[in-house]
Amino acid sequence: MKAPQIPSFFKSSTAKKFNFQPRYYNETKERIENLKNKENINIKFKRKKHKKNKFNRLIRIIILVVFLYMIAYNYLIN
Repeated sequence: MKAPQIPSFFKSSTAKKFNFQPRYYNETKERIENLKNKENINIKFKRKKHKKNKFNRLIRIIILVVFLYMIAYNYLIN
């Protein structure tokens, strides 16, 4: 390891080195090991259907787009 230098405004003569040591990761092997080690735990979540909310959201977006279009049209004409 090189001793620290006093900071300066000039470029250093040596470039900084990058030391990266990649690790091998086997996703399928990891899953198999996790399944062997864990007990069978079944977690089920209840999902509510929000069809009404999706329709209301679509109406709001359409109204907002029409409103912004009218403002832009009025601004560009005047």
